[in-house]
Amino acid sequence: MKTGSKFQLSGEMADTLGNCHQKIGNDSAGKSFVLLLRKSDKNEGFNPVYVMTSEEADENSITDLKQLITETRKAEADVTDEQIKTQVDVLVHAQDDTEAEHAEDALREIGPKCLPAMKAALAKADETGKRRLNDLIKDLAPPEPKQ
Repeated sequence: MKTGSKFQLSGEMADTLGNCHQKIGNDSAGKSFVLLLRKSDKNEGFNPVYVMTSEEADENSITDLKQLITETRKAEADVTDEQIKTQVDVLVHAQDDTEAEHAEDALREIGPKCLPAMKAALAKADETGKRRLNDLIKDLAPPEPKQ
């Protein structure tokens, strides 16, 4: 999808966008929005990551959003799979909350690129590790469409 593209929201996508920062509901028909979408892992579609109304999309907001995208892409490109695995292992096996928080901060900085490693680690994690992983997965994963 290219910048400036127009499309019609299905009920499923509209429900998912309702979970984002800016609620989209029946009263949103005909309005314009700025959407950040990430390709879905589960199907051919897209998951919303961020949405704002076109009225909110002033020059400063768009500049901030572009900077966030640039920083996120750079962080994802600069990190190796081994670095991700190391941070996931630290998070799962942390001896205290401080150690876990440092690993969590590092994984948040990396962003959604670390989701597959975190999901894979769930199978071998103890209850504390699973809780830490699930909490972070929930925060980093884009919302899935409601079924």
